[in-house]
Amino acid sequence: AFSGWSDGGARDLYLYDLAAKKATRLTHDRALDVTPRWSPDGKWLYFSSDRTGIYNLYAIDPNTKQMWQITNLLGGAFTFDVSPTGKQIVYSGFDNDGYEIFRIDLDGRTWLRPELYVLGCTRRKCHFLRFRYLHRHLPKQ
Repeated sequence: AFSGWSDGGARDLYLYDLAAKKATRLTHDRALDVTPRWSPDGKWLYFSSDRTGIYNLYAIDPNTKQMWQITNLLGGAFTFDVSPTGKQIVYSGFDNDGYEIFRIDLDGRTWLRPELYVLGCTRRKCHFLRFRYLHRHLPKQ
């Protein structure tokens, strides 16, 4: 998995198939989706994105493209890594004291469905991208 520039200045997530030598786009929107990291079991692809206007951490199921928001921070969550057990994430975040290192448990029961993403507004109307939810239940880990 990698983050690559797309037309229009966005960064999307791609999966690269080594055997087929082909990249498939996993996300496609105006957000900057960066620093993808696989869960140890390969079920989830974690990444940081500014899709709410503030960088937060997200998880996406590469098979269904179902996305979940892991953090909901005011200062942002940036560079991160997943523990070898897949039960925690350590990330660089910004708060009142500046940049610090934080650790959180990866508990799918606390994950949020992503907000609508604003694509852009004209004088008459704002255009939104609504993420499709294939399942109504929170992911189990």
